[in-house]
Amino acid sequence: MPTGGEKDIKSPVLLSASPENYSLNFNSKKILLEFNEYIELKDIQKQLIISPPLNPAPEMEIKKRTLLITLPDSLLENTTYTINFGNAVADYTEGNALTGFMYIFSTGSILDSLVVTGLLQDALTLKPVKEAIALLYTAATPDSMIGITPPMYYARTNEAGLFMIRNVREGDYRLIGLDDKNNNYTAEMTTEPVGEAEQIIHLKDSVFSYASLAKQPDANQIVKFAFREPPGKLITAFSLPVDEPTWKFLTPEPSEVIMDLSSNRDTVILYTLPGVADSTTLIWFNDNKVIDTVVYRQERQRDVVVNHAKSNAKYFPSANGSLIHETKPSLKWSAPLKNYDESRVKVLKDSAEFKVQSNFVDSLKTLTVFDAVWKEGSYIISVLPGASTDIYNRTNDTIQFFFNVPAEQTKGSIAFNYVAKNPGKMLLQLVNDKDEMIRQRSANGSLKGLFEMIDPGTYKLRSIADENDNGKWDAGDFKKHIYPEKVTYHNESITVRANWEVEIDWTE
Repeated sequence: MPTGGEKDIKSPVLLSASPENYSLNFNSKKILLEFNEYIELKDIQKQLIISPPLNPAPEMEIKKRTLLITLPDSLLENTTYTINFGNAVADYTEGNALTGFMYIFSTGSILDSLVVTGLLQDALTLKPVKEAIALLYTAATPDSMIGITPPMYYARTNEAGLFMIRNVREGDYRLIGLDDKNNNYTAEMTTEPVGEAEQIIHLKDSVFSYASLAKQPDANQIVKFAFREPPGKLITAFSLPVDEPTWKFLTPEPSEVIMDLSSNRDTVILYTLPGVADSTTLIWFNDNKVIDTVVYRQERQRDVVVNHAKSNAKYFPSANGSLIHETKPSLKWSAPLKNYDESRVKVLKDSAEFKVQSNFVDSLKTLTVFDAVWKEGSYIISVLPGASTDIYNRTNDTIQFFFNVPAEQTKGSIAFNYVAKNPGKMLLQLVNDKDEMIRQRSANGSLKGLFEMIDPGTYKLRSIADENDNGKWDAGDFKKHIYPEKVTYHNESITVRANWEVEIDWTE
């Protein structure tokens, strides 16, 4: 039986171009490219890059072996254009791509020949960002136009986060990196990581540059969500931290309001006495400026049905979970407590009575932490009915949760001696192979210590220059030219084994 011959694995070949590729003084409205076989254009939105951008985009029409490109009437004078097809041009039958095919022309008498190469990386993990776009704007471009208007030149990164912008004119440029997830070449900064090279590119010869990308905080203060929890708890989450939050009731005002502000100041809980009705309405202010008018309604859908006639609490660790080293079991109450009877708290370790001490860590008495030396074993914490009375005179039904503390011999530890490159406030973090932070220590230039009870696995150490001394990494502010806080990784992975201690010396 005939096999039809060997499979075609050859890419299309360009036979001719009119006008010719690399033409000077280009003034045509159409480009005709003829190939040696039938072609198609694949994944054109991602693969095709025209630099500088054309608006509107050129029209492309395939007729068997030819590709007809119709250009708009917006070509700039004395400008070199690069139409980079990437892997978009492929043969029609087998889909073999003509890799890296480009058509280049100049509307002036010379072809600009300078090249800007570089790297776009995640500002926190330092991993390369693939399929992001590198944008070159002239240095004189106003900040308000960056990431909104088309750049002078651009290119897309490869799997290694590297990019190459060809045929660039001599001059001064700003390099912007954008993980353009929706392919509209516009920075949606709260959802798409963005960043700018810290130095202006003075382009007289080909250069290498890089930018670190990070999602940006919301630009405007808004209420992200708000709801009422009976009988009188009003929860409000803001897009940005609030400095001096105040409010005004547009519905009947309660006689007393107790405010609880989260540690990062972006969530406010108001406990009203007496309780308030559904559809309670407030106007929120920050520094005497109106933020929004909010209507509070009870949540209608919850995974767990809650009896709001009783005092409730969320417990940690979660059901049948493990107690993480350097943490303590706790109860987060649904409202501040006015009475708490510790004698009605019973703790069992491996079915035997175990003594603990209950402590409140906040002045409102909403968080109870159980202090003890938590050794290997299985635990049950039972809070018996009537142990708590909250500000709404509600008492609790039985609250019971189970957890375990793993055996020390199933865990490992890391002894570290860290010497920073520069003095100043630093954070030393242990991260796992998913770039999740497992432990953290604060340092002033140098730090010696121990990470204990670590699950076996592969880890890395990273340091963060905590410039604002807030105990966390900050992504900066792209619009204000505040760059992400500097991150450095130890150059070796750390393998943690059970019942074993690893020693790490790290001098930056």
